[in-house]
Amino acid sequence: MPHRPSLRTGLLGTALVAASLVMHPALAQERGVAALLDQANYWKLQNRPDQVIRTLERVLQVDARNADALSGIAEAQAQLGNTAQAQDALARLRALAPADPRTLQADTAVRTSTVDATALAQARQLAQAGRNAEAVERYRQIFAGAPIPDTFALEYYQTLAGTEAGWREARDGIGALARRAPNNTAIQLANAQILTYREETRAQGIEQLRRLSGQGDSQQSATAAWRQALTWLGEGPEAVRPLEGYLQQFPDDAEIQRRLELARNPPATPADDIGLNRVAGWRNFNGNRLREAEENFNAVLALDPNDADGLGGLGLIRLRQGRQADARRLLTAAIEADPSRRSSWERALQGASQRGGPGGPGGGGGGAPGPDIQAARNLVDAGNYSQAEAMLARITARNGGDRPDAEALLGDIALRQGNAGLAEQRYRAALARRGNFGAAMSGLANSLQAQGKFAEAEEVFRRIGGTNAPQVRADALRAEAQRTDDPAAAAALLRAAVQNDPSNPWPRLDLARLMARSGQGADARALIDASVASRATPDAIHAAAIFATEQSRPGDAMRLLERIPAGVRTADQTRMLNSTRIQAQVNAAAALATQGRRQEARQQLLAMASRPDPSGEVGPAVVRALNAMNDPRGAQEAARLYAINARAQQPSTQLAAAGALMEAGLDQEAAQRATQIDPNRLTAEQRRVANGLASGLSIRAADQLNARGDRATAFDVLVPTLQNDPANPAANLALARLYQGARDHEQAGRIADAVLSRNPRDTDARTAALDAAVAARDWAKAEALISEGRALMPNDARIPLLEARLARAWGDQRRAQTALQQAAQLRRQQIGLDTQPPSVITGGVLPQATLPQQRVTPGYENPFRRTPLAGQDLSPAQLQMMQASQGLAPAAPGMQGMQFAQLQLPNQSAQPADPLLSEINRQLGEVREEAAPRINPALGMRVRSGDSGIDKLTESHAGAEGSIAMPGVGGRLTARVSAVSLDAGDLSPQLGSMRRYGGFASTLPGPSGTLSSQQAAQAGNTGSSQSGVALGAAYSRPGFTVDIGTTPLGFLQENYVGGIEIAPEIGDGVRLRLTAERRAMTDTLLSWGGRRDPVTSTIWGGVVRTGGRAQIEFSSGETNFYIAGGYFTFAGDGVAENSRMEAGAGFQTPLWRTANEELVTGLDLVYFAYDKNLRFFTLGHGGYFSPQSFISANVPIDYRGRSGDLSYRIGATVGLTTFTEDRTAVFPNDAARQGALEAASAADSSINAFYAGQTKTGLTGGLRGDIEYMLTPQLRIGGALRFDQAADWSETRGLVYARYRFDR
Repeated sequence: MPHRPSLRTGLLGTALVAASLVMHPALAQERGVAALLDQANYWKLQNRPDQVIRTLERVLQVDARNADALSGIAEAQAQLGNTAQAQDALARLRALAPADPRTLQADTAVRTSTVDATALAQARQLAQAGRNAEAVERYRQIFAGAPIPDTFALEYYQTLAGTEAGWREARDGIGALARRAPNNTAIQLANAQILTYREETRAQGIEQLRRLSGQGDSQQSATAAWRQALTWLGEGPEAVRPLEGYLQQFPDDAEIQRRLELARNPPATPADDIGLNRVAGWRNFNGNRLREAEENFNAVLALDPNDADGLGGLGLIRLRQGRQADARRLLTAAIEADPSRRSSWERALQGASQRGGPGGPGGGGGGAPGPDIQAARNLVDAGNYSQAEAMLARITARNGGDRPDAEALLGDIALRQGNAGLAEQRYRAALARRGNFGAAMSGLANSLQAQGKFAEAEEVFRRIGGTNAPQVRADALRAEAQRTDDPAAAAALLRAAVQNDPSNPWPRLDLARLMARSGQGADARALIDASVASRATPDAIHAAAIFATEQSRPGDAMRLLERIPAGVRTADQTRMLNSTRIQAQVNAAAALATQGRRQEARQQLLAMASRPDPSGEVGPAVVRALNAMNDPRGAQEAARLYAINARAQQPSTQLAAAGALMEAGLDQEAAQRATQIDPNRLTAEQRRVANGLASGLSIRAADQLNARGDRATAFDVLVPTLQNDPANPAANLALARLYQGARDHEQAGRIADAVLSRNPRDTDARTAALDAAVAARDWAKAEALISEGRALMPNDARIPLLEARLARAWGDQRRAQTALQQAAQLRRQQIGLDTQPPSVITGGVLPQATLPQQRVTPGYENPFRRTPLAGQDLSPAQLQMMQASQGLAPAAPGMQGMQFAQLQLPNQSAQPADPLLSEINRQLGEVREEAAPRINPALGMRVRSGDSGIDKLTESHAGAEGSIAMPGVGGRLTARVSAVSLDAGDLSPQLGSMRRYGGFASTLPGPSGTLSSQQAAQAGNTGSSQSGVALGAAYSRPGFTVDIGTTPLGFLQENYVGGIEIAPEIGDGVRLRLTAERRAMTDTLLSWGGRRDPVTSTIWGGVVRTGGRAQIEFSSGETNFYIAGGYFTFAGDGVAENSRMEAGAGFQTPLWRTANEELVTGLDLVYFAYDKNLRFFTLGHGGYFSPQSFISANVPIDYRGRSGDLSYRIGATVGLTTFTEDRTAVFPNDAARQGALEAASAADSSINAFYAGQTKTGLTGGLRGDIEYMLTPQLRIGGALRFDQAADWSETRGLVYARYRFDR
């Protein structure tokens, strides 16, 4: 890795430049510019275009016409996406040096930065799908016939080479590219590979690959490609020299040796091959060359799986290696294949039933075992180690002749349990009593090797003839690779191990795993596939099958394992084959869902789950498949069916049933199932699985309680797990999340840092540490965590996911989007989505958890539990939890935490296939939504009931809203425009109606009088309709919003409106929302736009409210609560001033909720009181509802759902309302006019100078519905409808809209 120049180096360089300036100014300037250009090139190599620009700007200060600087700035600005600045630098460069190659290079870089990303992705997808001709055409459309920029040339020519007529053009194009970039190994490698595609240039390509295989940075890929190209050669003499050249570097490659032999000599028939391998096998066996003999006998069995010599010879080899179980199986198969030769194998078969085996180097005497030894061996073979150990302890205690057999068996148990040191002691004890005891010798060699004592292991292996030095050295290198934390060093060690022992598949498997984790999935697969391309040993096939399974290719794994003859398969290989067959069956059933046959797929999967399953694998596989189909209910039904059938099964199946229930999200049932298993029947491995299940359940329960805010009980949940395993990373990180939830970021960070220090590659710990740093606003530490993670795991998709997390917290959506795109690409490479479709049953199982008993454990005092004050009780929910936990029995040994299964916690939905990629895609969608420009056109209408010309209103509006993200600072800037038209209807030319409007009450006759035609005509002069355009702008980000705008310009009354809202989180799950605003009262035409009075020719109305509101919001579990209060003043032109106090409280809670639908209800309590009653329409009134007391209790209920691209909601509200209005003057702010009216009222009792007060109580209700459909990922259309009713008043609103996102 290149290192940043040190401070000392920088100071020295500065001093030299300064000295040269003094000595010779011109020369000094030239050298100074050269130094700056070198520094810019360093930053370019470090992928820091921002530093490149800063450095080159210093060059331009010295030399404004420097072409290198202008070219570099244009390229760097293009890389940053600053197209305008890049074009500016390019224009200056064109003016300076239009024909300069650097101008062409900069022009290419700028054009590259403006490539249509969507079209480019389409071209790449076509290429990945094998549709090369269509992909080439798409590339050409993207670049409009212009030369392909070097940035995309490699992928373009590689795609072109795959077309029928494009190979020559691709060869020439990539050849020119290779000549321009002689040091770019990726281009050189691609050039060589393309040459090997055709016979006419294959020899040239092979020679280039041979040279590249000697270069460190391309050694692995070039060697694999070189070897692959050699397999395309014929079997004639022309293939001899290339094959010999390869074997000079890799002399132990058996497949290439075989091809060389075929090229030198005519191929033999299969029968000849069998005979030759038989003879060679026995010759090598008799010469104690067991490795070579094993290869010979495997070759025989590959051609004839029932060949007696192949089976028997391999059985004898297994006997020499101390693998008695495999030896017995193979020798028995040899007798069955050729009963006439029974006598040839019976003595060896008898020896395989003894721990010493036959005579010879691996022998060591020891007659037939006693019945106790045989019974103990049967227990070991069945995995019942605890019972076997008890029986063997009794045998060793009596110190009889079978004690060496017992000691050796105890060594086998210790070795299987991973205790190599104890195993060594046991094997040496056996050898002390029976020298040259073959089984003990073989076990001793394996235990020494497991401890890294390779020299001693090699000596023991030499004595028994079980292996050779290359294998031991390869295993030593492999063990060293497993211990190193440096991926590059581990890869080098594993490559050396493969070269030391090419026939050993296990270092090759580890190397492929490392490559796959590093994002080289295709190369890793090629490495493994090459090892099993033709004839391969069973171990090599087994290793390839393991890799295929880990890569979510169970079908490939099954086909590989089926290549191993049944008589040769080990127990592990047989179990794995059965497992892959199960997965293949589940895959086939689940695949029906992708064909639109979801119900049929569900039925088949449930049928599988309902059958008895001794393997313990069907249930979890079916649950994962149903979860991947987004059928959580089906997954739960399958888990329950499987659990019912598992009750009478073996413990392994019962544990699998508990695991299936856990994967289905049925935590309580999983815990109950696990507690019903007899712990005395569990093997050590099963006990480990049970303990993992218990700790996982406790961790998930703690997380659930943490989310509900009950951290004291959550802490108690974790205590048993932390006691049992104080260093458990998952439990410690759950504890860190508790502190994080309690806003103790410092303590959360300390715990996460401790876990991270033990394993710097623990991404969960790094995530927890990052969350704590972000919450504490420690941006420097957060950046350091990302940088360290990138250095340690450069190809781990979770690191850019963390970078996106940090960028979003900072508000930098562009950086977040780039990081998430990188994460998605890396993850697709890791799981093989670039080369094949994903398996429907892949996916992780989240840890899940339980509750512990309430007791104080020394060293684990609960920091989250508050002691209640005197007389203060815990909440009902806490009491319920405490009683449930205290009433349960103690846990069985090895099952800590399971006793708390009775606690009713919400079930968790299971994860989709590949949860990490799903999470990356989810966040990428959110970031794209947040970062992309948007436009939302809308068309709506509102109709309010009332009297025509007075409080009736018909509103129509059409407008649009556009918004953009604010790079760097975060948030969004929004601009709004809306054309609004209001119509109150014509005022009725009746005396009763006209006296309720404007100043008519002071000029018209009383109610018993008569209107003249002239007076009636004035009813048409009230301005009953208005139109205008409202403008607005807003800025918003999480927790903060500010906006400013106007009421519709063109109304009789125009006002500025706006507001600001701040919503900080002030406590654990508690948010304070503060709002200050000035808003228009839109109840009526008078209150919103103002009206004209025909009597006085004045305009009055246009009321705005100004004030603030405070609201506290908090949650308990899934229920959200709020309490609010506020105060506002009301003012309008010619309208009496008014004020309002308000208060409210309520909650919302789900009645039920699934992944795609929910039903929620709640309660809203509302109170407000105005100082004055100004709801009327005479001069001085505002035309808005303003009771002196208003109290309402409303119960809303809403159903929300989603089906594919359609989202919808329907809801209703019913409530009880009571309000009081005081008596109010007809002209509240005109004393003279009001006085005259009161005098007229005194003379004529039919004239009212005041509007009467009233108190009303009644039911209110409303209906609502929303619908939205996603036409494309960028375009959605929708509509909304509302209807509200209270007594004789109603309002109906409708809206249709579109939402379009401009993806970049």
